[in-house]
Amino acid sequence: MASNTVGNSSVTIKLKKKIKANWPSLVRYPIVSLLVVSGLGIVLHVKWLELQLIYRSHFRHGQLDEEKKEFDVFLSYVCTSEEVEGVSKEACETTPKPLEVLLRQVLEDQWGYRLCLMERDVIPGVYTSDVVLAIQRSRMLICLLSAEYLSNNNAIFVLESGVQALLQKSALKLLLIWTNKAPAALIHPDLPTQVQRALKVLPRMYWTSGQPVRATSDFWKSLRKAMPDHRMKLVSLIKP
Repeated sequence: MASNTVGNSSVTIKLKKKIKANWPSLVRYPIVSLLVVSGLGIVLHVKWLELQLIYRSHFRHGQLDEEKKEFDVFLSYVCTSEEVEGVSKEACETTPKPLEVLLRQVLEDQWGYRLCLMERDVIPGVYTSDVVLAIQRSRMLICLLSAEYLSNNNAIFVLESGVQALLQKSALKLLLIWTNKAPAALIHPDLPTQVQRALKVLPRMYWTSGQPVRATSDFWKSLRKAMPDHRMKLVSLIKP
């Protein structure tokens, strides 16, 4: 209330409490956000190879040039026969029939796919260049993994070459078929780092000898779905 010679005057004043800025809270949120972004960046950096393989395994990456392909499937395996050393390859593929023999019969004889086999279609010579060229000329790489396979340097080279082709934006499909019940125990540290990480994320199937008929039937149905849609024509192999 104020008063002077003119008269009296009154006014109502409302006081408002000033809220102090909570500086620790204002600083905390940007720091937390920075830590979250940094953590995601580290995870992406560490798992980038696996993420690339997962993406390119499920989504065809690159163009499929049919003129450069001569085979539907490059079948990579190591003979699992328990015979003594020195046995012939023919004896290795006798009864009981291992999976590599069954695959050859089903894929090539029954389903009509053109297979690339090391002992039949790869010319002896400079091993590394022949294998890389054979993989490049195939639409799909199937590796039959076992303890014998993962301890064989030549077999590991085939698998590693397939992984590198997949990372190089190739249209190659890669499928792993484990023939052991506990595959994780077979991934030992002596394998190349790229192969170790690829074995954990690449498409896979499991085969156990002596499994029930229904399980066997499900295996072949799943394999049929994973195969290329179209088969290579034999006439494409004939060159002038």
